[in-house]
Amino acid sequence: MSSASSECVKKEINAGKKQDQAVAICISKQKESLQRYTREAKLSQVRLASYSFRNKVAQKTRVLTASLDTEFVAPPELEKGQYDSYFLIAGDEINGNEWGVTGESIPKNIETAIDRPFVISSNEFIENSPYGDKYMHPNILHFLKKMPEMVEGLDPDIFEDNLTFQEPYTVSIMKRVFFDTEKNSWRTIMKRNKEFANHQMPPFCSISIFQDDMLEPEGQITKWRVINLTGLKDRPAFGNQATYDGTCNNTLGKCTKSFATDKSLLTTDIKFAQEKIAALLTTDITETQAVPIYGMRKKKQS
Repeated sequence: MSSASSECVKKEINAGKKQDQAVAICISKQKESLQRYTREAKLSQVRLASYSFRNKVAQKTRVLTASLDTEFVAPPELEKGQYDSYFLIAGDEINGNEWGVTGESIPKNIETAIDRPFVISSNEFIENSPYGDKYMHPNILHFLKKMPEMVEGLDPDIFEDNLTFQEPYTVSIMKRVFFDTEKNSWRTIMKRNKEFANHQMPPFCSISIFQDDMLEPEGQITKWRVINLTGLKDRPAFGNQATYDGTCNNTLGKCTKSFATDKSLLTTDIKFAQEKIAALLTTDITETQAVPIYGMRKKKQS
């Protein structure tokens, strides 16, 4: 019996208890003490684990603020990644598929490209692609007659359905658009998905837009939204200007400075200074070698 328990027994005997009674009382007290210690120890561990979890997940600390807006979102300028730059669109040109947008409409509509995908149909990028090794615009109309089960419930005349259909072909996401006064065209900077980091990007591209007003002449479209930009191996409808500009591994801010030179205007900086930008756009018609795609209604592809 420990000294503590001996002292307990002596204390109980002095209080008038018999030897056996004193021992039983002290044993009971020891059990209660041990159980209380165990409960407190477990509670301490739970509190410690809970505090650790809060700090890891919710970033909760002893620093308390009175603001209800506690979530920090890093500015896009600091977002690191692999960025590529491509031609996007040129105004006042009739492309090889016999449609075009007005130069004045571009500043109003160009930022609909932000967060839209850069897509590739080929199985060199997209495993088990129904397009095989062909580089072309993913299109709901390609499957409506021969493979309708692949596009069940999707309508090519509904903007959101086109967005849904193209998701499996997404390689990058467009993050920024700018007008290059030297190349006389609008370009885009896109963030490449990590699984395609080691792929060689195709040399050409082609934009898909959604024409919102079907009464407008197809050579002077003013009401439109960007659906995607598509990577091509050859035959871009906007001709040899529809090219790949290069890649950059850094933050979006630094890559923007690399791609958008002093001769470029960023829409995020000029905030849709429409008249100023439109005055810089070309009115020349560029010859192309593209084969027109017919049968399209609201969805325009270059």
